Formats: sequence, C-alpha cells, structure tokens
Amino acid sequence: MANRRLIVNDRSKKEEISGDREFLFFNVKGPSMFPFIREGDGFLARRAVAKDLRTGDIILYYPARQGPGVCHRLLKKEQKNGKIILYAQADAWNEGPDIVIEDELWGKAVAVIRGRRIINISSFEARLFGRTAAAILHFARAAKKCLLGCVSGIKMI
Repeated sequence: MANRRLIVNDRSKKEEISGDREFLFFNVKGPSMFPFIREGDGFLARRAVAKDLRTGDIILYYPARQGPGVCHRLLKKEQKNGKIILYAQADAWNEGPDIVIEDELWGKAVAVIRGRRIINISSFEARLFGRTAAAILHFARAAKKCLLGCVSGIKMI
C-alpha cells in the first residue's frame, strides 16, 4: 500500500529537513491525492503545528516507521492525553485514515505547482474545497462501515 501514497521525493527524509526551514518544495510521487494533486506536480509546504491546522488542510507528515514524507488531507483532529491526534486520508480512495501524532507532523501544503501554473491552496475557494472533500471522505467511510455491517448481518439460505 505504501507505493499508492502520495509521497515526497526520496531525499526528503525527516532528519534531512529538520531545522529552521519555513518552506519546503517537493515533487509528488503517487496517485493518492488525485485529482487535486497529481503525480509529477510540485508542492510547497509550510511549517505548521497541529493546533493551527483545520479540517481539509493537506498536511505533510513523516510516519514513525521513517521513510519518505506523506501528504494527505486532514479529516479531523482530537486531543487525547494532552496530545493532538490527527486523522489524515488520501482523496483518491476510501481506506482507513492514517493516525498522525504531533511529532510526525512537518507542515501543510500551501501551493501546488503544475507545469507553469501555481495553484494557491490557501485561498478561500481551495479551503472550502478541502473542507468539502474531508466531509465527503468522512461520510463515505461511515457509509461503508454501515453497509458492511448490514451485509454481514444477512444470513444466506
């Protein structure tokens, strides 16, 4: 499944970008955020902390297992035991969300570079699209659980 995720280039290990950088540019690999972000696009990420994120933001995080960064949409955030827990999911499929802890978060995407176009994803329209996409993903996941629960309760004769 890791090869289906939207990841940043292989040189982007967390230890290589830690430090005082405010912005980072990445090349996209993988189809998980299609059609909003496409394979071959570039994107600009800005350093962010979990408390400042909003549902629908596209976040960049480094899973605890190390390796390349992952870029997915923030579905929700909650506080548990004094820590903020983030739930992030790809736009292109409806598999369970990744659970991201604060220490794994690097920042959020602020622009997509496609060819010669720069798409500002911090604009009102982009944020509205992001929140709508997050709500649809959350609803689709709940509907899938409900349908699977109903189907599993049916006995075949």
